[in-house]
Amino acid sequence: ITLTRVVAGSCTWRLNREDAEKADDVARRACAAHAVVGIRTFDCGDIYAGVEDLVGRFLATARGQHRALFESVRLHTKVAPDLDALARLQPVAGEAPAAQRQREAAVARFVEGSVWRSANRLSASVVDLVYLHWWDWNQWGFVAALRALAQLRERGVVKEVGVTNIDAPRLRPLLETPPPGCPKIACVQVNLSVVDRRAVATGLGELCQTHGVRLLAHGALMGGLLSKTWLGAPPPEDGAHPNFTSNLVLIDAFGGWGRFQDVLRALDLVASAKATALGCRVTLSMVAIAWTLAQPGVGAVVLGARDADHVKDAGVAASRLELGGDDLAAIDAAAAGAPGPAGEVYGLERDDASVSVHSERNGSLAATTTHFRECARRLAELHRLYAAHLPEAPAGLFEAPPPPRGKGLAPWTAVSAYANLELTELVYVLRGFVSEIDCLPAPPGSDGSDDASPAPEVAKLRTFAARMLAATEQALFVAQKRGAPGRGR
Repeated sequence: ITLTRVVAGSCTWRLNREDAEKADDVARRACAAHAVVGIRTFDCGDIYAGVEDLVGRFLATARGQHRALFESVRLHTKVAPDLDALARLQPVAGEAPAAQRQREAAVARFVEGSVWRSANRLSASVVDLVYLHWWDWNQWGFVAALRALAQLRERGVVKEVGVTNIDAPRLRPLLETPPPGCPKIACVQVNLSVVDRRAVATGLGELCQTHGVRLLAHGALMGGLLSKTWLGAPPPEDGAHPNFTSNLVLIDAFGGWGRFQDVLRALDLVASAKATALGCRVTLSMVAIAWTLAQPGVGAVVLGARDADHVKDAGVAASRLELGGDDLAAIDAAAAGAPGPAGEVYGLERDDASVSVHSERNGSLAATTTHFRECARRLAELHRLYAAHLPEAPAGLFEAPPPPRGKGLAPWTAVSAYANLELTELVYVLRGFVSEIDCLPAPPGSDGSDDASPAPEVAKLRTFAARMLAATEQALFVAQKRGAPGRGR
């Protein structure tokens, strides 16, 4: 069975805050727990450090052990252009048309580079859904970025395009009078919970429902605060957990910890009544998920569970727990009269520096020197796996491989996101690498950026990636001639 109303949200796994071995183990267990209960859609992002690489290793394991499971997985990711990079691309009064085209090309290269990087980290030939996130509506480039995603969709790299953390006034024109060249918006992902009801109060949910846009809600459990653990407990201490920071801001806007306790009590009472009526375990958190799924336009919740029991609870809440009118009224009564969060969706988060820090707003680094080094590392990893069938790498092209991982934690079956590729899949991945390298920086000054890789290094990497691709295409041709299309390793 595949549960379509729950998406595995990897943002709150916070793998960048773990040591490398522990991050591996967290991701391995989380991916497996979701797959076992039928949650086969994974929500990634270009600024979620390490997540795409580790989900890619999960996919490689499934590719080698259970093809049907591998083929049932759906992949979502996000493009979040760096705020500082956009600041360098703002229009100048009286600029020539050529300057505008250059700015649009720079945005397109950033977007394409981010998408190809995500696809290659995941060893995927197609990404099912790509969201665009925009940090600052005062910054130029949003429409140009959407047009770049539309072009990727036309080329078959992206199946659907969505937007995240957008409000109703900005979404409406995209749905009703979209600018030329913009894609159809298939999904919108925003924060929505019993406490944060802005998506409902401002009509965003109804707008999505009217236009057939699927609304995906993250934050339904407020980073774990909507659980019985916090019923009757004092608020978490400062710095207790990074997932709490932004949600405590929302709770303050809601009216404080005391009002939040009223909501927890109401959810717990409904959970107890449901457990008695259904004769099974129902938790406060499960009711919070069911409440979110009952809101207008909501098609699924994005949950960042890492524990297997929590994943199972989410699956039950999404597939079997239905709240009646009295249940919803009791929960809504506990939240009635709250002063906030008020305003448009994500408005508070854009303005509050404690919610979204500067480093997160510049965490993508697509089409930069950092991206170049990472791309070279990944291509070297792929080359080591299939070296017997590929040309020898030029001396000095790749850095020395990292030391082997420790043995303290349970290992992945697949040693790399590129393990267990059939020849046809390897061809698609190498084509992806060539396209990703094409988005890497040219010499400094060519696009107004001072963070650029030397063009000769990029050219060398692309040349060798093209040679790897040609060799693999030749091997595939030979395999097909022998009557085994694409099945060779």
